[in-house]
Amino acid sequence: MIYNRKGFTLIEIIAVVIIIGIIFTIAVPMVSSYILDSRKTSYYGTISAYVETIKSEYDMMEFGDYLDDSEIMVVPISLIKLESGDSDSTPFGYYDYNKSYVVITSSIYTNQYYANFLDDANYGVSNLNIDSISKGSITSINSNDIMGLNSFISCFDNKYTLNNTIYDFNGKEYTACDYRMYKKEASDDYECSGNSDIPVIVMCEN
Repeated sequence: MIYNRKGFTLIEIIAVVIIIGIIFTIAVPMVSSYILDSRKTSYYGTISAYVETIKSEYDMMEFGDYLDDSEIMVVPISLIKLESGDSDSTPFGYYDYNKSYVVITSSIYTNQYYANFLDDANYGVSNLNIDSISKGSITSINSNDIMGLNSFISCFDNKYTLNNTIYDFNGKEYTACDYRMYKKEASDDYECSGNSDIPVIVMCEN
């Protein structure tokens, strides 16, 4: 019996390699885009969960008295524990808690909530109204675009000290004028343990 032992020619092998290369060229960006989109969706969901929790806590006065229209409130997300999910990390890395917080403004008509979130991979959002945030808002940002919480308040000799740093927010200037302990009263009776120990901060318009 005679067998046909003819193999692939060099041209056929090269053609197969080229086809495989084209497939990878098309598939890899599509898969990478899908993964990135999925991570952004997850990040957006976490931001929404934080803001909804903060809204509820503000309404229940867990941050103390309500604001007047010359004040804003800065709520570090490190104080908030989500009911489900990992509250320490994002889909890209770990939160920079010094630069991850929600700003609350208040008027006789409504409260507004602005998100500042940053992780160690420099993904997040910078001072965006929660009503305008979508998964498309999650992007790589310059960390200098978000002021650190320790610019507003610091811990010295186990006591909180309000700093005079000016915070430009929506066309107005604010400085820290008070702080509140989350779910506690009499803020000046509490000691701090370091610059990562940041309370709720009240900022007053200059």
